[in-house]
Amino acid sequence: MAATAQAGIEKPRVPVGTYFLMVFRYGLIALTVYVIFEYLKVPLLSMIVGLCALGAATIVASVYEILHPVD
Repeated sequence: MAATAQAGIEKPRVPVGTYFLMVFRYGLIALTVYVIFEYLKVPLLSMIVGLCALGAATIVASVYEILHPVD
């Protein structure tokens, strides 16, 4: 909504709520990792590799879709 409302403006403004949501999202992820690490005693390295595996799987799926498009 803000992007279309500010179309054509030389220096568009980003709403403050956008920054808050960005910080809140990563803070929530950090809090979740901390709780899992402290209370469930899951090794930190395992959690990091698992989070990276999700990103790697997304990239692989995207590349596969690009190379094998559905007609």
